[in-house]
Order: sequence, then structure tokens, then C-alpha cells
Amino acid sequence: MRQMNPFANIPTIMTAEEIITFAHSKSKSASMKSSHMLKKVERTRIREITRLQDFVKHVKAKLRITVEEFPSLERMHPFYLELTEVLVGTDKLKQSLGAVYNC
Repeated sequence: MRQMNPFANIPTIMTAEEIITFAHSKSKSASMKSSHMLKKVERTRIREITRLQDFVKHVKAKLRITVEEFPSLERMHPFYLELTEVLVGTDKLKQSLGAVYNC
């Protein structure tokens, strides 16, 4: 029998602190692609910029996956659509998911 509840398969959504910790641990080892001819300060600056870019990439990926795994409201059973409207509001939910996706 097919499971009707569209919210049953949503994975646990990470908190902001968990996402930051995850992205920090992934970006900590980012390598720099700069010449050894540069001064130490310049190499450090380039390495930190690379780490920040990597950090942002991982945060955006986690947020995008969270939004994409959320059930589609257009394909939702009318009962669950009405339940969503009562509990959260479908317009507010769409706006919130859109804001997270486009960050």
C-alpha cells in the first residue's frame, strides 16, 4: 500500500548551528591554489577566501537539498494540503521555502 502522508519521508531538518558546524568541518581542509612565490600574507588571504567560498558552497547545498526534499504542494492530497493550510499556511510555507532556496 502506498503511503499517503507526504510529510512522513521528510528527513530531519538540521538546525542553523548544525549546518554551520557541518560546513565548517567540510571547508576546514580547503586547499589553496596559489603560487609559493607570493608573500605569506597573500597566501594566507587567498587560502581564507577559498575556505569561505567552500563554506558558502556547503551551506547552500544543504539548504537546497532541504527544500528539494520537501513534498510538492501541487501534488499533495487535498487532506494534507488543507492540514498544511490550517497549521502553517500554504502561502507562508511557499514563501519560506522560496526564500531558503534563493539565498
